[in-house]
Amino acid sequence: MKAFDPNKPCQYEDGVPSRIICTDRQGDYPIVALRPLKRGKELITTHRLDGTSDGCSDNLVNVLQKKTLWVVSWRGRENINLSEICFSEEEAARVISARVKKKLAGCEYQIHEITREES
Repeated sequence: MKAFDPNKPCQYEDGVPSRIICTDRQGDYPIVALRPLKRGKELITTHRLDGTSDGCSDNLVNVLQKKTLWVVSWRGRENINLSEICFSEEEAARVISARVKKKLAGCEYQIHEITREES
């Protein structure tokens, strides 16, 4: 498991969103966060730098964020499978266009979209 990073989106372990107010409070619990309650109220919680607290479900964890990559793959000369990783669908289309201009038009190109969650 990755270390907690208060500068990235986070939530309480039970899935409730958190709002970090500061990370430099004096003492053993430098992180101050707000936990939403009913009727628009918020509970103040304090945490160690690793996101833990003394409450049973008040520990903070980073929210998993989806990251998407596009992989352009094709079979090159001598039947060697080749691929290139792109960070946007537009970039993948540009890669194919550039390869076609380089006289590699006879190749069959495929774009694979890969999405995974990272903290």
